[in-house]
Amino acid sequence: MKKKIFLIGGAGYIGSVIAKYLYKKKIGYEVIIVDKQIYQKQNYNYKKVKFINCQIQDIYKKIHFQKSDIVIFLAGLVGDPITKKYNNISSIVNYSHIKKFFIKIKKISLDRILFISTCSNYGIQNDSLLDENCELKPISQYAKDKVRIENLLLKLNTRIPICIFRFSTAFGFSERMRLDLTINDFCYQILYKKKLTVYDPETWRPYCHVKDFARAVEKFIVSPVVKIRKQVYNIGSTRNNYRKKDIIKKIKSLLDKKTLSTLKVKYISDSNDKRNYKVNFSKMEKILGLKIKYDLNYGIKEMIHIFKKKNFNKIYKDRGNFLIKKSFVNRLQKNYSN
Repeated sequence: MKKKIFLIGGAGYIGSVIAKYLYKKKIGYEVIIVDKQIYQKQNYNYKKVKFINCQIQDIYKKIHFQKSDIVIFLAGLVGDPITKKYNNISSIVNYSHIKKFFIKIKKISLDRILFISTCSNYGIQNDSLLDENCELKPISQYAKDKVRIENLLLKLNTRIPICIFRFSTAFGFSERMRLDLTINDFCYQILYKKKLTVYDPETWRPYCHVKDFARAVEKFIVSPVVKIRKQVYNIGSTRNNYRKKDIIKKIKSLLDKKTLSTLKVKYISDSNDKRNYKVNFSKMEKILGLKIKYDLNYGIKEMIHIFKKKNFNKIYKDRGNFLIKKSFVNRLQKNYSN
């Protein structure tokens, strides 16, 4: 029986890139997407990868895991805006359902599991570089639930090697695009609307291209167990720590004179999102031997090229985690109100 990699929640912005990357690398595993596609207008069309339409709580009804299988867990309501918008169900999905999944899976045999977490767990910090041992100060419910699952996994009594990746803020092209992410959004607003409002321009965050996330997942798959068991890694690059105003400067430096001449950027020093953190990625580089390949210049040039295509809005109608299907929300509310 062929070894399998299950990308749980793999039909999203990052998962789509990982699936395509792993398939093309031909690393000896069958890649399988497991996803409920809970967002409106969300489609997954990469037919070369097997797709299983399934929500988290029904995975064990549809999948019989084997000892040689690998699980990459990306599923959930992803990002602060969407979890704030659907606050009444976010913790049901991002904590209750995920907790139940891992409580069940700890009893079976698997090759390894990777849980995708977030650098948002660091919250509001000073200007020092934060490593994996620094105190977590989650602000949003999204980050708080990620921290709760991290704590659960690090204490879980299981023989399965479990690893946690804290992803930086993503950017870059995906066939399942998201425009509700800082760099992607800035480029889109500048090119299509010719104006942009930037909140808290002095705040720091680390950024990482989706292609580098795929490379990081590959490193997890091929690394010796001793490097991943009960380990937490920040995933990104120290040189990709930027303030929002620095990102605007980089975008401006890559625009043509005509676009620059009509561009209006407004800075506002106050918003509801106060996250501010700079992250250290030396553990990833030293132990996993991974160095980030794609910088902000690459990603911004890529976005400018994609957004300038005349048919962009027509082809990529699914552009973010903005709305969840009403049927999914209603079913959750009904099940948890009884």
